[in-house]
Amino acid sequence: MVELQGVGLDCVDGDGTRNILRDINLKIKDGECLSIVGSSGSGKTTLIKIIAGLKKPSRGSVRNDLGRVRGPLANSAFVFQDYGLFPWKTVEENIMLPLQIRHEKDRREKTSEIMKLLQIDNLAKRYPCQLSGGQKQRTAIGRALIGEYGLVLLDEPFSALDPLLRTELRKKVINRFHEKKVTSVMVTHDVEEAVLFGDRIAVFDPGGKRIRSVIRNQARRNNNVKTDTFRRTMADVKASLYGDVKIC
Repeated sequence: MVELQGVGLDCVDGDGTRNILRDINLKIKDGECLSIVGSSGSGKTTLIKIIAGLKKPSRGSVRNDLGRVRGPLANSAFVFQDYGLFPWKTVEENIMLPLQIRHEKDRREKTSEIMKLLQIDNLAKRYPCQLSGGQKQRTAIGRALIGEYGLVLLDEPFSALDPLLRTELRKKVINRFHEKKVTSVMVTHDVEEAVLFGDRIAVFDPGGKRIRSVIRNQARRNNNVKTDTFRRTMADVKASLYGDVKIC
């Protein structure tokens, strides 16, 4: 479990002190998939960096089962927007790295399975400089999936994929997160993606800086994401995201 209490972040620049985040209260349960949705510049990426221990809040606290978070979380993975791949390692080696660190014997078999899932098995021996943005993104997702981490944080993980591949792969990846009950947080500006992924959806205020509402996703909880319940959840998220007075 990860819990944020009264988290805020300020930035000091030439114009003085700017408020980036304020009064964030959020609890992420073990085995839960949480979506964070908001407009560009609302503070989504900053928030998950704070959750990961990569940024220190100006106010409030982040705690997990071991106590207060004061630095990068152990047993966690972060899928960055800039991918975070090792340029001297191949696709296969980048994905395999968590298993190699743990000296797992069947790491090549597991890596092959993940590469097939993400449709990059034909790129196994290529280096990051030889990949497109979408191929790099799938490699980064593969490394997060294979590690079986206690917490996985994803920052716009499907943004570099073309629309057809995005629809196909995000379904596979999202289903795997739910089947494996991976505690995970995904940032996105895509409402449909947020509802497909999240057991709950945390919605940023239209003006940014704070969480306006947290919506329980009954469609995702019942593993039935193409129903009237799904459409109602989509409508609730959009109403909150775009400034309707309705808060769920």
